[in-house]
Amino acid sequence: MTTAIPLDPESLAARMVAELEQNPDLKPILLRALLTDEFLMLPAKVDQLMDRVERLEGRFGNLEERFGNLEERFGNLEERFSKQEERFSKQEERLGNQEGRLNSLEGRFSNFEGSDYERRIRTRALNRAEYRFNLNNPQITLTQDGHKAPELNSAISRALRAGSISREQSEELHEVDIIISDQDNRHVVIEVSLTADNPDITRARNRADILSRATAGVVLPALVTANLNEPQRSLADAQDVAVFIIPYP
Repeated sequence: MTTAIPLDPESLAARMVAELEQNPDLKPILLRALLTDEFLMLPAKVDQLMDRVERLEGRFGNLEERFGNLEERFGNLEERFSKQEERFSKQEERLGNQEGRLNSLEGRFSNFEGSDYERRIRTRALNRAEYRFNLNNPQITLTQDGHKAPELNSAISRALRAGSISREQSEELHEVDIIISDQDNRHVVIEVSLTADNPDITRARNRADILSRATAGVVLPALVTANLNEPQRSLADAQDVAVFIIPYP
């Protein structure tokens, strides 16, 4: 009976390599014996992975192409949007110019209406002031279209020289819409407004006080308007400003 001689690992490995070189068909058998099933399946899995990688690369290439197309379309849209913005800015500028012209026309029309209203109501205001305040032979002594009675103008100039009123107060009197004066040194300072507001009432009161210092006479503030709201009526009563409602036109 022959006793087997144990081989050391290196000798065993050498014999296995030599055997594989002489019989290559033994290699799969040996590998199955030495390796796990998972390790043996690794090449197939690697092939599958490479196949998926290739498909993903193809899809990524398509995505890059589509993204390039989107970038180009987006660039075109940006260009078109910039042109639209430029056109819109020009339209806004034109609209702003039209609004400016419209505001200017509205302002001119409002001034025209105010001036026309003032001219229309002068005689009626004179008559109402005469009967309301019992004036003695009253006359219109100042209007905003250039009429200034010499007597009133002289009285204001004397008061300015005497220091009874200041230069600013003198200029304020020349801004009154209508002044009516009678032979007894009584005067009515009238502010005219189609739709009266608080400043109209306050101006009438303040300018009447200035004229009183300039003439040393009795000066009454009044407001002529086509429309007066209740808050303004209350303010006029509180400041003792007479109100004449005269419709327009």
